[in-house]
Amino acid sequence: MSIRSIALSIFYFSVALSVVGVLLQSIEMMAAGTLGASVGYAVKDYFRPHNDSVDPMTVYAMFFGAWMGLGHLAGYYFLGTEFEETFYGYASMDYLLEAQMLATITVIVPLVFYPWFRKLSSPGHSLPRLPKAGFEMSDKALLNFCFALLALGWANNLALASSSGLGTLSLFTSRGSEIAIFLLTWHWFGPNPTFPRWTRWLLAGAIISDVTNSLLFSYMRGEVVYPLLMFFLAIVMRKAMTKKYVFAALLILPVLAFVYHGIGELRGHGIYGTERVAKLTGQLSSGKNDDEEGTDSAALSLIARGCLFAQLSQVARIADEEGFYNGETLEYVAYAFIPRIIWPEKPLITPGQWFAEKIGRGWRMSETQFSNSINMTLTGEFYLNFGWIGAIAGVVFMTFIYAVFWEATGFYEIKNNPIGQALGIAILFQATVSSSAAGILNLIFSYLATLAVSYLFISLAKRRKNRTASMLNQTRQKMPYPLRLP
Repeated sequence: MSIRSIALSIFYFSVALSVVGVLLQSIEMMAAGTLGASVGYAVKDYFRPHNDSVDPMTVYAMFFGAWMGLGHLAGYYFLGTEFEETFYGYASMDYLLEAQMLATITVIVPLVFYPWFRKLSSPGHSLPRLPKAGFEMSDKALLNFCFALLALGWANNLALASSSGLGTLSLFTSRGSEIAIFLLTWHWFGPNPTFPRWTRWLLAGAIISDVTNSLLFSYMRGEVVYPLLMFFLAIVMRKAMTKKYVFAALLILPVLAFVYHGIGELRGHGIYGTERVAKLTGQLSSGKNDDEEGTDSAALSLIARGCLFAQLSQVARIADEEGFYNGETLEYVAYAFIPRIIWPEKPLITPGQWFAEKIGRGWRMSETQFSNSINMTLTGEFYLNFGWIGAIAGVVFMTFIYAVFWEATGFYEIKNNPIGQALGIAILFQATVSSSAAGILNLIFSYLATLAVSYLFISLAKRRKNRTASMLNQTRQKMPYPLRLP
C-alpha cells in the first residue's frame, strides 16, 4: 500500500471523525479529526505523481490546518492544568464547543471543496478563467528582478518605514526580500538551474540578513520566521524535501520556537537591538525566561498560537449575547475597492482592531487607531454576521478565490514568471495563517495589482522592441550599400 493511499484513507477517516464529533458535540473528536484530515490531505497531495500537485490548499492543510488541529487538541488536554492560560488566555469558557465547531469548519470545508473548484477552474471546464498575471522572463531578467526585490525590501527595512501608502503594491516592497528568497530557492531546486553559482550565496545572505534584521528590530515576532518559511515553502512546492532538509527543518524549529516566544516576552518592555540578543542568549544558556518558566514553555507557546479557542469563543459569545450583526462588521466591503489615491480620507480597514476593542483587549490610542488587533478569522467574522450558514459560505467563497486566482498565476506552467508567482506567494502566505474577510479582499487587490504590473511591463517591453526596430530600419536606410557579412 503506497504512502498516498494511506494518507488518503487517513483524510477520509478524519473527515468522518470530524462530522461524528459535530453530531456528538465532542471537542476532542473534532480537534483530532481536523488534525488528521490536514495531515492526510497534505501528504496525499505531496506524493501525487504530478509536479504541480502541491497547491495553496496543500499548504493550507500542511501549515495552518495541522497547526490549528494540533493546537486545539493540545488545548483540550491541557484544560484544567497549569498550562491552561497558555492555550485559552482571554477565551470565554462557556463557548468552547462553538469555537471548536467554527475551527473545524475553517479547515474541513476548504479541504473538501478545493479539489472540485480547482477542477472547474482548469482549462476546458465550466468556471471562467481570469487573465494570467505576469509573463515569462529570461533568466537574466529574472535575476535582475530578484535584485530589485531585495533592494526594495532592504531599503524598506533600513528606513524603518511603512509602505502602506502604496496599497497593494507594498507587496513588492515590504515583502520584496521574502519574495526574492522564494524565487531564488524555487529556481535552484528546479530542473536544470542556470543561475550563476554565486547566487546561492546571495540566497543565504538574504535569509541571514532578513532573520537578523527581524531578530534585532521587529516588533512582530512572525517576521523572524517568514524568510525561512519562504525558503522551505519553495522546497516543498518543488517536492524536494529530502531527509537532509527535513532534518534541517527539525533542527531549526526548536530554535525558532524559543526566539518566537522570547521576542513575545521582551517586546512589551521595548527591548531591541543587541540588548534583545543578549537577553535571548542569557535565557537560552540558563534555560529560563524572565518569568522563570522552563524552556518547554517556548514549544507550548508555539503550539498554542495555533489554538483559536480565545478569539472564536469570544465571537460565539458576542453573537449569543447581542445577536448576529447582519453584515455590520463587513461595511468596509462597500468602499474597499475605491483607491486611496481617489479618496485619501478613506477609512482604514481594521476589523481586527474593532474586535480587540469589542472584547476589551487593548486601549484606544486615537480616533482611528487602537493598540491591538485580533483576527476574528474569516469563519468567525461571517458567523458573527450571518450565523452557521454564513460561516460555511464564507470559507467556501475563500476556497473559490484560492482556486480561481491560483489558476491565474500560471505558477507551474510559466517557467520564469516572478510577477505571477508574487501573486501565488501572496496566496500561499495567506494559506499558512488564519485568513479573514479583509485578507480575501487583499488577495483580490493583489491580483489586480499584479495584473496591472504585468500589463505595464509588457507595454514597456513592446515600446522598447518597437523603438529598437525603428532605429534599426533608420540605420539601414542611411547605409549607401547593403550590409554584408564576411
